[in-house]
Amino acid sequence: MSNRKSRSRQTGVPMITEEQINDLVLQLHRLLPELGNNRHSGKVSASRVLQETCSYIRNLSKEVDDLSERLSQLLESTDSAQAALIRSLLMQSETTSCNISFAPSVTHATSKLRLGSLPVELTILEDKDIQTIAVSYFEELFTTTKPEAFEESLAEVQTLITEQINNFLTAPATEGEVRTALFMMHPEKAPGPDEVLIANIRKAEREKLITGIKVANACPPVSHLLFADDSLFFCKANKDQCEVILGILKKYEAVSGQQINLLKSSIQFGHKVDDDIKEEIKSTLGITNIGGMGSYLGLPESLGGSKTKIFSFVRERLQTRINGWSAKFLSKGGKEVMIKSVAAALPTYVMSCFRLPKTITSKLTSAVANFWWSSNGDSRGMHWMAWNKLCNSKSEGGIGFRNVDDFNSALLAKQLWRLITVPDSLFAKVFKGRYFRKSNPLENIKSYSPSYGWRSICSARSLVNKGLIKRVGSGTSISVWEDPWIPAQFPRPAKSNGSVADPSLKVNDLIDSRTNFWNIDLLKAIFDPEDVALISAIHVGVPTKEDSLGWHFTKSGQYTVKSGYHTTRLEKLETNLNYFGPDINPLKAHSWKVQCPPKIRHFLWQILAGCVPVTENLRKRGIDCDTGCARCGAPEETINHTIFQCHPARQIWALSQIPTAMGIFPTESNFANLDHLFWRIPSEFDSSAFPWIIWYIWKARNEKIFENIDTDPIEVLRLAEKEAQLWQSAQVDLHNENHGSVDLVNRIRVRDVSLESNYSGYRCFVDGSWKGSDKFSGTGWFCTSSNGEPPTMGAANLRRSLSPLHAEVEALLWAMKCMIGADNQEVAFFTDCSDLVKMVSSPTEWPAFSVYLEEFQSDREEFLSFSLSLISRRANTKADNLARKVRTEPLHITYVNNIPQEWLF
Repeated sequence: MSNRKSRSRQTGVPMITEEQINDLVLQLHRLLPELGNNRHSGKVSASRVLQETCSYIRNLSKEVDDLSERLSQLLESTDSAQAALIRSLLMQSETTSCNISFAPSVTHATSKLRLGSLPVELTILEDKDIQTIAVSYFEELFTTTKPEAFEESLAEVQTLITEQINNFLTAPATEGEVRTALFMMHPEKAPGPDEVLIANIRKAEREKLITGIKVANACPPVSHLLFADDSLFFCKANKDQCEVILGILKKYEAVSGQQINLLKSSIQFGHKVDDDIKEEIKSTLGITNIGGMGSYLGLPESLGGSKTKIFSFVRERLQTRINGWSAKFLSKGGKEVMIKSVAAALPTYVMSCFRLPKTITSKLTSAVANFWWSSNGDSRGMHWMAWNKLCNSKSEGGIGFRNVDDFNSALLAKQLWRLITVPDSLFAKVFKGRYFRKSNPLENIKSYSPSYGWRSICSARSLVNKGLIKRVGSGTSISVWEDPWIPAQFPRPAKSNGSVADPSLKVNDLIDSRTNFWNIDLLKAIFDPEDVALISAIHVGVPTKEDSLGWHFTKSGQYTVKSGYHTTRLEKLETNLNYFGPDINPLKAHSWKVQCPPKIRHFLWQILAGCVPVTENLRKRGIDCDTGCARCGAPEETINHTIFQCHPARQIWALSQIPTAMGIFPTESNFANLDHLFWRIPSEFDSSAFPWIIWYIWKARNEKIFENIDTDPIEVLRLAEKEAQLWQSAQVDLHNENHGSVDLVNRIRVRDVSLESNYSGYRCFVDGSWKGSDKFSGTGWFCTSSNGEPPTMGAANLRRSLSPLHAEVEALLWAMKCMIGADNQEVAFFTDCSDLVKMVSSPTEWPAFSVYLEEFQSDREEFLSFSLSLISRRANTKADNLARKVRTEPLHITYVNNIPQEWLF
């Protein structure tokens, strides 16, 4: 049974067209200036002005609501995607169940012009009147109508509110809390699922009054699903169970004041339900709408037949959106923003649930590529480079666009990862009971008639396996030669040095049980030297700690879509690195860091990528044109000639503040010339204007080609330098304006600490030092006391850990043990590592450090008062200096208060 709160599924409504939207925009542009000029003079009333568009807006209100609803569906969370997968699986079951949809009536029946999502009359009012309307609107929306029968409905709700929580909840609300709460809610929808409703549904299920649906015998029964703004209820298709659920909803109406909108409610039956029973249930519930054949949360409810046809709506939606953008008026920088923020995000929700067919993804890619290369929006333009190369990251020479297939894999891998790491979730229980009840989701087990959702998730197995690593706890369940437990670039089993070794060797066999540390002699005897260093850097857990699975390509050990996508691209990039000669990717990567407008950064990248339409390149692409230079008459116009060696260009460079010299700059290679501009100009020369000089040289060339205008080189240079100066001044002003807000963001992100002289207890500053080529990691701490005692300090080097963050954690743990040994029970610790602060405050989100965090939690209990705060590096120089000094020592060494004199600050 399904309760869709305020989701309208009306049929027969024509789709809003691009022409209608443009017509509305033109009307508003025509009317608003008249309103602004004449409102206060009394010549034209706001009511009369707006009435001209009122009827038009009314006619489109339903279509606009539909578009808004579908847009909101794109922003649903991953959890809703998982619920959608469950729902699609439930809908495929051949059962005698029914699925009924209810919606509370919270909307107004009258048709009114909507401004800012609030229904107001046609007259523009003063601020005070608008405030009154807003207050009365929300009072009406959230005021219940004679609630009753509280005791019976609340009897099943478990008491969870403590006295402390109750005091917090009953305290007067602040303005910020009210604002946050209001903007979290849709203006015309219920706040969300209510525990009272669910508690009573569960009670009915326990008392066998309703029966949930099962996908398979091993699956848990599902009586309800709650996600997004919707609630779905499932029961057997008989009158008695439907009346039970309807009765619970009626009681909930009486308590909450909400009302069910039967016109928006729908019902869906199993395939084996007789027509007579269907009619009886529809009559009992008062619902006539039949669901199941449309779309839900932007996804098709039925996935039978050709997947290319089913998912064609994704391509159509993207094409419609792109066609609404004017390529003629967007620079490359503007196009990049539109593609990355809108076009790439449009199919995200669909791709997080299902694998899109290759036919669809290729058309999505083609539509975006045509928009990128087109200069006027009417043609596909000249595609100067393969789209897959543009999808490389900017650090690898691309632009960082998303490859649709790889991004689809990364999104689906998120679902697979949830099945692995959250086995107690309903999502995992349902899929486990149906598809892998006696194994795990990574095993390739054939299933009878698997759903398309499950097949889509399984297609991401290869990606998950690339980054899956077994974290060493006790090591008893990890096979040395078969399981991926070595933290190399890609997780893998250990590599032997060629000696004879036990094929059934487990990782715990490599640990000395007396010291609970690695048996270094044994490691050297059987493993490759590279692996010896990696294994010895792994922190060993207590013998009782279980081994676990983790994701290798994030610091925290949790899978993220971003890291999954990067992993897919990284592997493909490595397979394509078969060229020889100088690598120009560092030049391309640096072009994105040049301080200039985005359109000029794009042009610098185009010069390096060879994507500039000079006549030489045009002839290579089959365009018949004169190869000569139109400005100086040179026989061939190349990119380097146009920007650096054409006579007008040489004059501009010679007149600029950038020094020129024969054989140094400019040269015959545009790569060498840009390398010189990026990195080789002496600091005493002001070279900041060179991007604008390049840009306006190109603009002058185009004026000659297309308008036959010869521009004086001095004018070109002056224009370039003036534009550079104006842009740089604007950046300084912008930085000054935003400096305070940046500080505010930092204070919110991490705790801001003022190191005042008045404090109680002890302050301990900690730091770690790590370098991949060194033998040891360094740890240091510096402690001061509020009672005037001399400061204490310590420094120690440990075997090199896996990363700088590991060194920071080890430094904190060692400092804590030193404080415990000194009986310092009230200690405030300070670090300059933000990740360490996040880790300590949210330990469950950092499974890669679970061994460390268990040790940390045990030591933390020894303190009467403990805190860890973030400070700047400038405030942590003493601990940093100690860690750096001890790291470079040739032998293992520990200092506590007997620091060498030359190390002191």
